[in-house]
Amino acid sequence: MIGPGQDEQNRREWEDPANWTLPVGIYFSKRDTRWIVPKRNPMLGWTFNLATQKGAWFFLGSFLIPILILAAVIVALGFSMAAR
Repeated sequence: MIGPGQDEQNRREWEDPANWTLPVGIYFSKRDTRWIVPKRNPMLGWTFNLATQKGAWFFLGSFLIPILILAAVIVALGFSMAAR
């Protein structure tokens, strides 16, 4: 469990513009213990803290899993077309 001191540290890190890159809202802070944080504009949802191992894996997986599914569908369709 995170104590009140860490909550304050996480808030300060989130508010620091140096931890945000690109206009799309990529967040990277080693001192922030959260792996997912609200975007700078909370109406836009959440983003991963790429400085944490869990955040980096989820970010990577959010791209790789759809690509792998698409590749599997293409391969399956290719085999079904070849069987005709």
